Amino acid sequence: MKSECPDEVRDYAEQTVKYVQNAMEQTLSYDSETLPLLDFYMKSVPTDEMAVVNLTAATVGAYFGEVVRRTLGGHWQDDIGPDPMEWRLILPGGLTFVPSAMALCCMTKEDGDLVVDAPPKMMVHIKDALERMTDLSEEAFFSLAGRYDTLEHLQEVLLAIASHLSKDTKIRN
Repeated sequence: MKSECPDEVRDYAEQTVKYVQNAMEQTLSYDSETLPLLDFYMKSVPTDEMAVVNLTAATVGAYFGEVVRRTLGGHWQDDIGPDPMEWRLILPGGLTFVPSAMALCCMTKEDGDLVVDAPPKMMVHIKDALERMTDLSEEAFFSLAGRYDTLEHLQEVLLAIASHLSKDTKIRN
């Protein structure tokens, strides 16, 4: 399994660390505890200039993706292209998402779906888990901290199902 961070992602994520350091005199440390600080920083970014919003979403998305990868596992897609708004993170169990798209959603408060994908057999479980989750406040819904908690829960669901399926296969063999 891949555990490295592509150079392009690392460069963008480090830009976020620098932006937050300059703006707030706080250092991000690539763990989930820093996400509320990052959410606070994103609120300071003016949303009336889309070029600034898109650049911020790209860099913040790279940082967010790295936090998720380092804490929940997984790897970046094999073919990282030039557009950070298409960089996909793949978690163990097959859950995938585009971190910069989540950051953009949190910043603009538009298209608020938690856009995730998974192998077709698992999507029914993802949808079911999302329906059973407690409704989030608008503030939590449009935060990377809230998105992280949701991804963590979905990851736990998928891993539990995969474990259960694995045990059933061993019993049958």
